[in-house]
Amino acid sequence: MNEHPELSVEEQKLIDRLKTPQECEQFAKNVESKRPDLVREARRRAVSLRADEHNASSPVLRDIWEAVYAYEEVLYLEHKRRLKAAHTRRSIARRGALEAIEEIVKRKAVTEGFHRLRNAGLFDKTFESVVLRHPTKFSEQAVEAAKAKLDPEQHASL
Repeated sequence: MNEHPELSVEEQKLIDRLKTPQECEQFAKNVESKRPDLVREARRRAVSLRADEHNASSPVLRDIWEAVYAYEEVLYLEHKRRLKAAHTRRSIARRGALEAIEEIVKRKAVTEGFHRLRNAGLFDKTFESVVLRHPTKFSEQAVEAAKAKLDPEQHASL
């Protein structure tokens, strides 16, 4: 039942009790100096709750929005204010979520968001990870590009 094996059952219950992104943020502030592991999990919970509020119509769309909100969380941590992933959101609005993510992942160069999420320990929230979790929703080229970008030997030099 424990989603994150590194947390005890009691710690996971603490995180699971957080019902809004604002509660998650306050919890993270309260434990920041003593429990960075709980701060990370509270931030992950906030990202998940924001994706829930988006009311995605499928698991792949929910994962895409979770990736967008994870990136926005990283921006918040860097800039100390809430910023939107404006370019990504515009691309999703123009092309649709699946096509927008497909194009982002197929680019030869990795995005700034990829680096930021990797550095924040949110590698599982990259668009490349979304593609690999839902390979039937994307082209073979996108899946291969995602694999290449997530290959540890590859991204060590990125």
